[in-house]
Parts: sequence; structure tokens; C-alpha cells
Amino acid sequence: MKRFLFLILLLIGCGGKSIRPMGTAEIEFSRGEAYFEKGDFKHAVQSFEFLIFNFPGSNLVDDAQLYIAKSQLAMKHYEQASLEAQFLIENFPRSELVEEAYIIRVRALFAALPPYRRDQSRTMETIKILEQFIENYPSSKFLDEAREILYKCRSRISQKLLKNGRFYKRRGDLDASVIYFNMILNRYPETVAAREAMYCLAEILEHKLRIEEARRHYSVLADSTDEWGMKAKKRLEEIGK
Repeated sequence: MKRFLFLILLLIGCGGKSIRPMGTAEIEFSRGEAYFEKGDFKHAVQSFEFLIFNFPGSNLVDDAQLYIAKSQLAMKHYEQASLEAQFLIENFPRSELVEEAYIIRVRALFAALPPYRRDQSRTMETIKILEQFIENYPSSKFLDEAREILYKCRSRISQKLLKNGRFYKRRGDLDASVIYFNMILNRYPETVAAREAMYCLAEILEHKLRIEEARRHYSVLADSTDEWGMKAKKRLEEIGK
């Protein structure tokens, strides 16, 4: 009897925290879902973590893990959200929730990316994860979102390259600038930056009196009515078609 009372007092006094009554995995999951739906993501995480730690054999563990990742993302804890999603991917590879975990992870990674003017190594990492997802899950319901985020990441890289190309072009180091502009056209041709890169290349070719090559670049751009298309049409008129 004394031992029983001692254990109760020890548990009650441990860390000054009250003891949470043990329910079932289903009860904890419902509690976590209720918190999540109300937008109380902090308590949702606590409920789902309680489920995972106390019912590790439950078939709700992977669901709880996904909710933890989604809750961390909702709280803008991007690094933690990415780690939680990655944990599900690596430890529950056969779960039907892996696809959504990938998307949660890349949403978190993308949200935490630095401006394009800064180092883009994390953007490249995100691109690799997205490409892996698209290759592994070509029929996923998240495929369109994955492609959209991939495009945004690739656009970010191309903007970085365009910035470098502009810099060297302004300095008069045309050979260096050509390297960056060609890199955009060869690696990221679908991005908006590719339009300006092609126009800048055409200008450089014209400057080097490689008129026919410049004309070909301008002609490609002139098919559009955007800024670079209009500028290209003007240049074609000035150098003569």
C-alpha cells in the first residue's frame, strides 16, 4: 500500500505536471483531430505525440505523424515540419500517406527558402526531392502541385543566374555573362528568365557583329507580345530583317 501511494505521489509531483489519463489510440487521435480542426496546432501536436509514444503499435501512428507535420507547417515551423514529414517517409515507406508527406515536406522547404539573390543550395535540394517524387509517383493526386513548386524552384535558380549574367554584362565582361545566359537557356528554358537571357544574348551577338545569330534570337522572341518580344521586334526593325 505504501509503495502504491509513493508511486502516485511521485507521478503527481514529477516535474510539477499533472498525469494525463490513459485512453485509447482512437480517443487520442480524435482529440488531436479536434484540436487540428480548431486551429489549435500546438495541442494537436501534443495529442498526436502522446498517441505515438503510448500506442506505438497502433495503425494510427502514421496518420498521427502526418498530422504532426501538417500542424508544424501550419505554425510556420518549417524546418520541424520538414523533419516530421521526412520521418514518416523514411520510417513508414509502405504507408499510403507517404505521397502527402512528400508534399508537406516540400511545402515546408519551399516556404523556408531564402530570396533568390542569396545562396540557392537549399533550392537545389528541394528540386531533387521534387524530381524524385515526380519520378516515383507519376500518378499522384499531388503531381500538379509538385510540378508547380518545381517550376517555382527552377525559376528561382534561373533568376539567380540572370542576376549574375546582368552583373557581368554591365561590367562589360561579355564572355562571362554569356556563360550565365546560356546556362539559363540550356537548363531552365521554360522559365520567365529565359526570355530576358535570350534577349541579352542577342544584344551581345549584335555587339560582336554576329548579326545573323542575333537576328535568329530576336526572331524567336518576336513571336510574343511580352516586354522582350516587343523589344526584339524593334531591334529586328533597326537591324533589318
